[in-house]
Amino acid sequence: MERKSRTHISRRTFMKGAAAGAALLGQGAPFIIRRASAADPIYVGVVSPASGNYADHGMMERLGMQMAAEEYKEKGILGRPVKLVVEDDETDPQVGARKARRLIEVDKVKYLTGGVSSSVAVSVGEVAQRYGGLFIGSNQNSDTLTEQYGRRSTFMVPPDMAMALRTLAPYLVEKVGKKWYFLTHDYEWGWSGTKWARNILQKFGGTDLGESKIPLNTRDFSAFLLKVRSAKPDALVITVGGVDLAALMEQMSEFGIYKETTVVSTLINLEDLWAVGP
Repeated sequence: MERKSRTHISRRTFMKGAAAGAALLGQGAPFIIRRASAADPIYVGVVSPASGNYADHGMMERLGMQMAAEEYKEKGILGRPVKLVVEDDETDPQVGARKARRLIEVDKVKYLTGGVSSSVAVSVGEVAQRYGGLFIGSNQNSDTLTEQYGRRSTFMVPPDMAMALRTLAPYLVEKVGKKWYFLTHDYEWGWSGTKWARNILQKFGGTDLGESKIPLNTRDFSAFLLKVRSAKPDALVITVGGVDLAALMEQMSEFGIYKETTVVSTLINLEDLWAVGP
């Protein structure tokens, strides 16, 4: 497969290209453009989970990207076809970084997208920055991507947790109560969700009853749920996702947690609900 050598593209040029056409639009489907001949394909490296906690999320974002690529198959973007080069990040930051380097070094990809896990997105964004490429995060929500790890080469499609909790938390205080307990996925996104929920709870004079941090790939939540029951919160505020969330929801039902308190997920996706079933 023949590719052109690396060419420089400024942020201004990229943004002008963005205004020129709405290609690969939507959640997880950014469009990419670089200077080249009309026949030269636009290669987009997709670092996305096909395994691990967010495999279902990864499948859906890849389907969306493929639909967008197929839509522009004939006319392309400014006459250039779009080709996706896909790698499985396994919902693991180190694997994601390694796959991103492979896409850049071996496949000569300059533009990366994907990374459902915020921790994976941080590592892929760092690789893109180091190699002078661009990374467009398709489906992650930690505000660390725009704050602590904010980079000129990283763009973020979905809202971050600061935006989500500034909308949700005041309503929760007013309608449910001011005593909260937190279940937090123990990585970038989970920390972000609980941080912002706590921030707003404090502003409203609420009571923080404690937190349990949930490691990725947890399947037995009994110890955590016993702590929730003991705390007797008005609201159980959860920032947990993927297969872990599906398992947690099933066990909360078994423990009768839904009858004892109001359960609130700071962010939930259709893929999570599919895993639980009716």
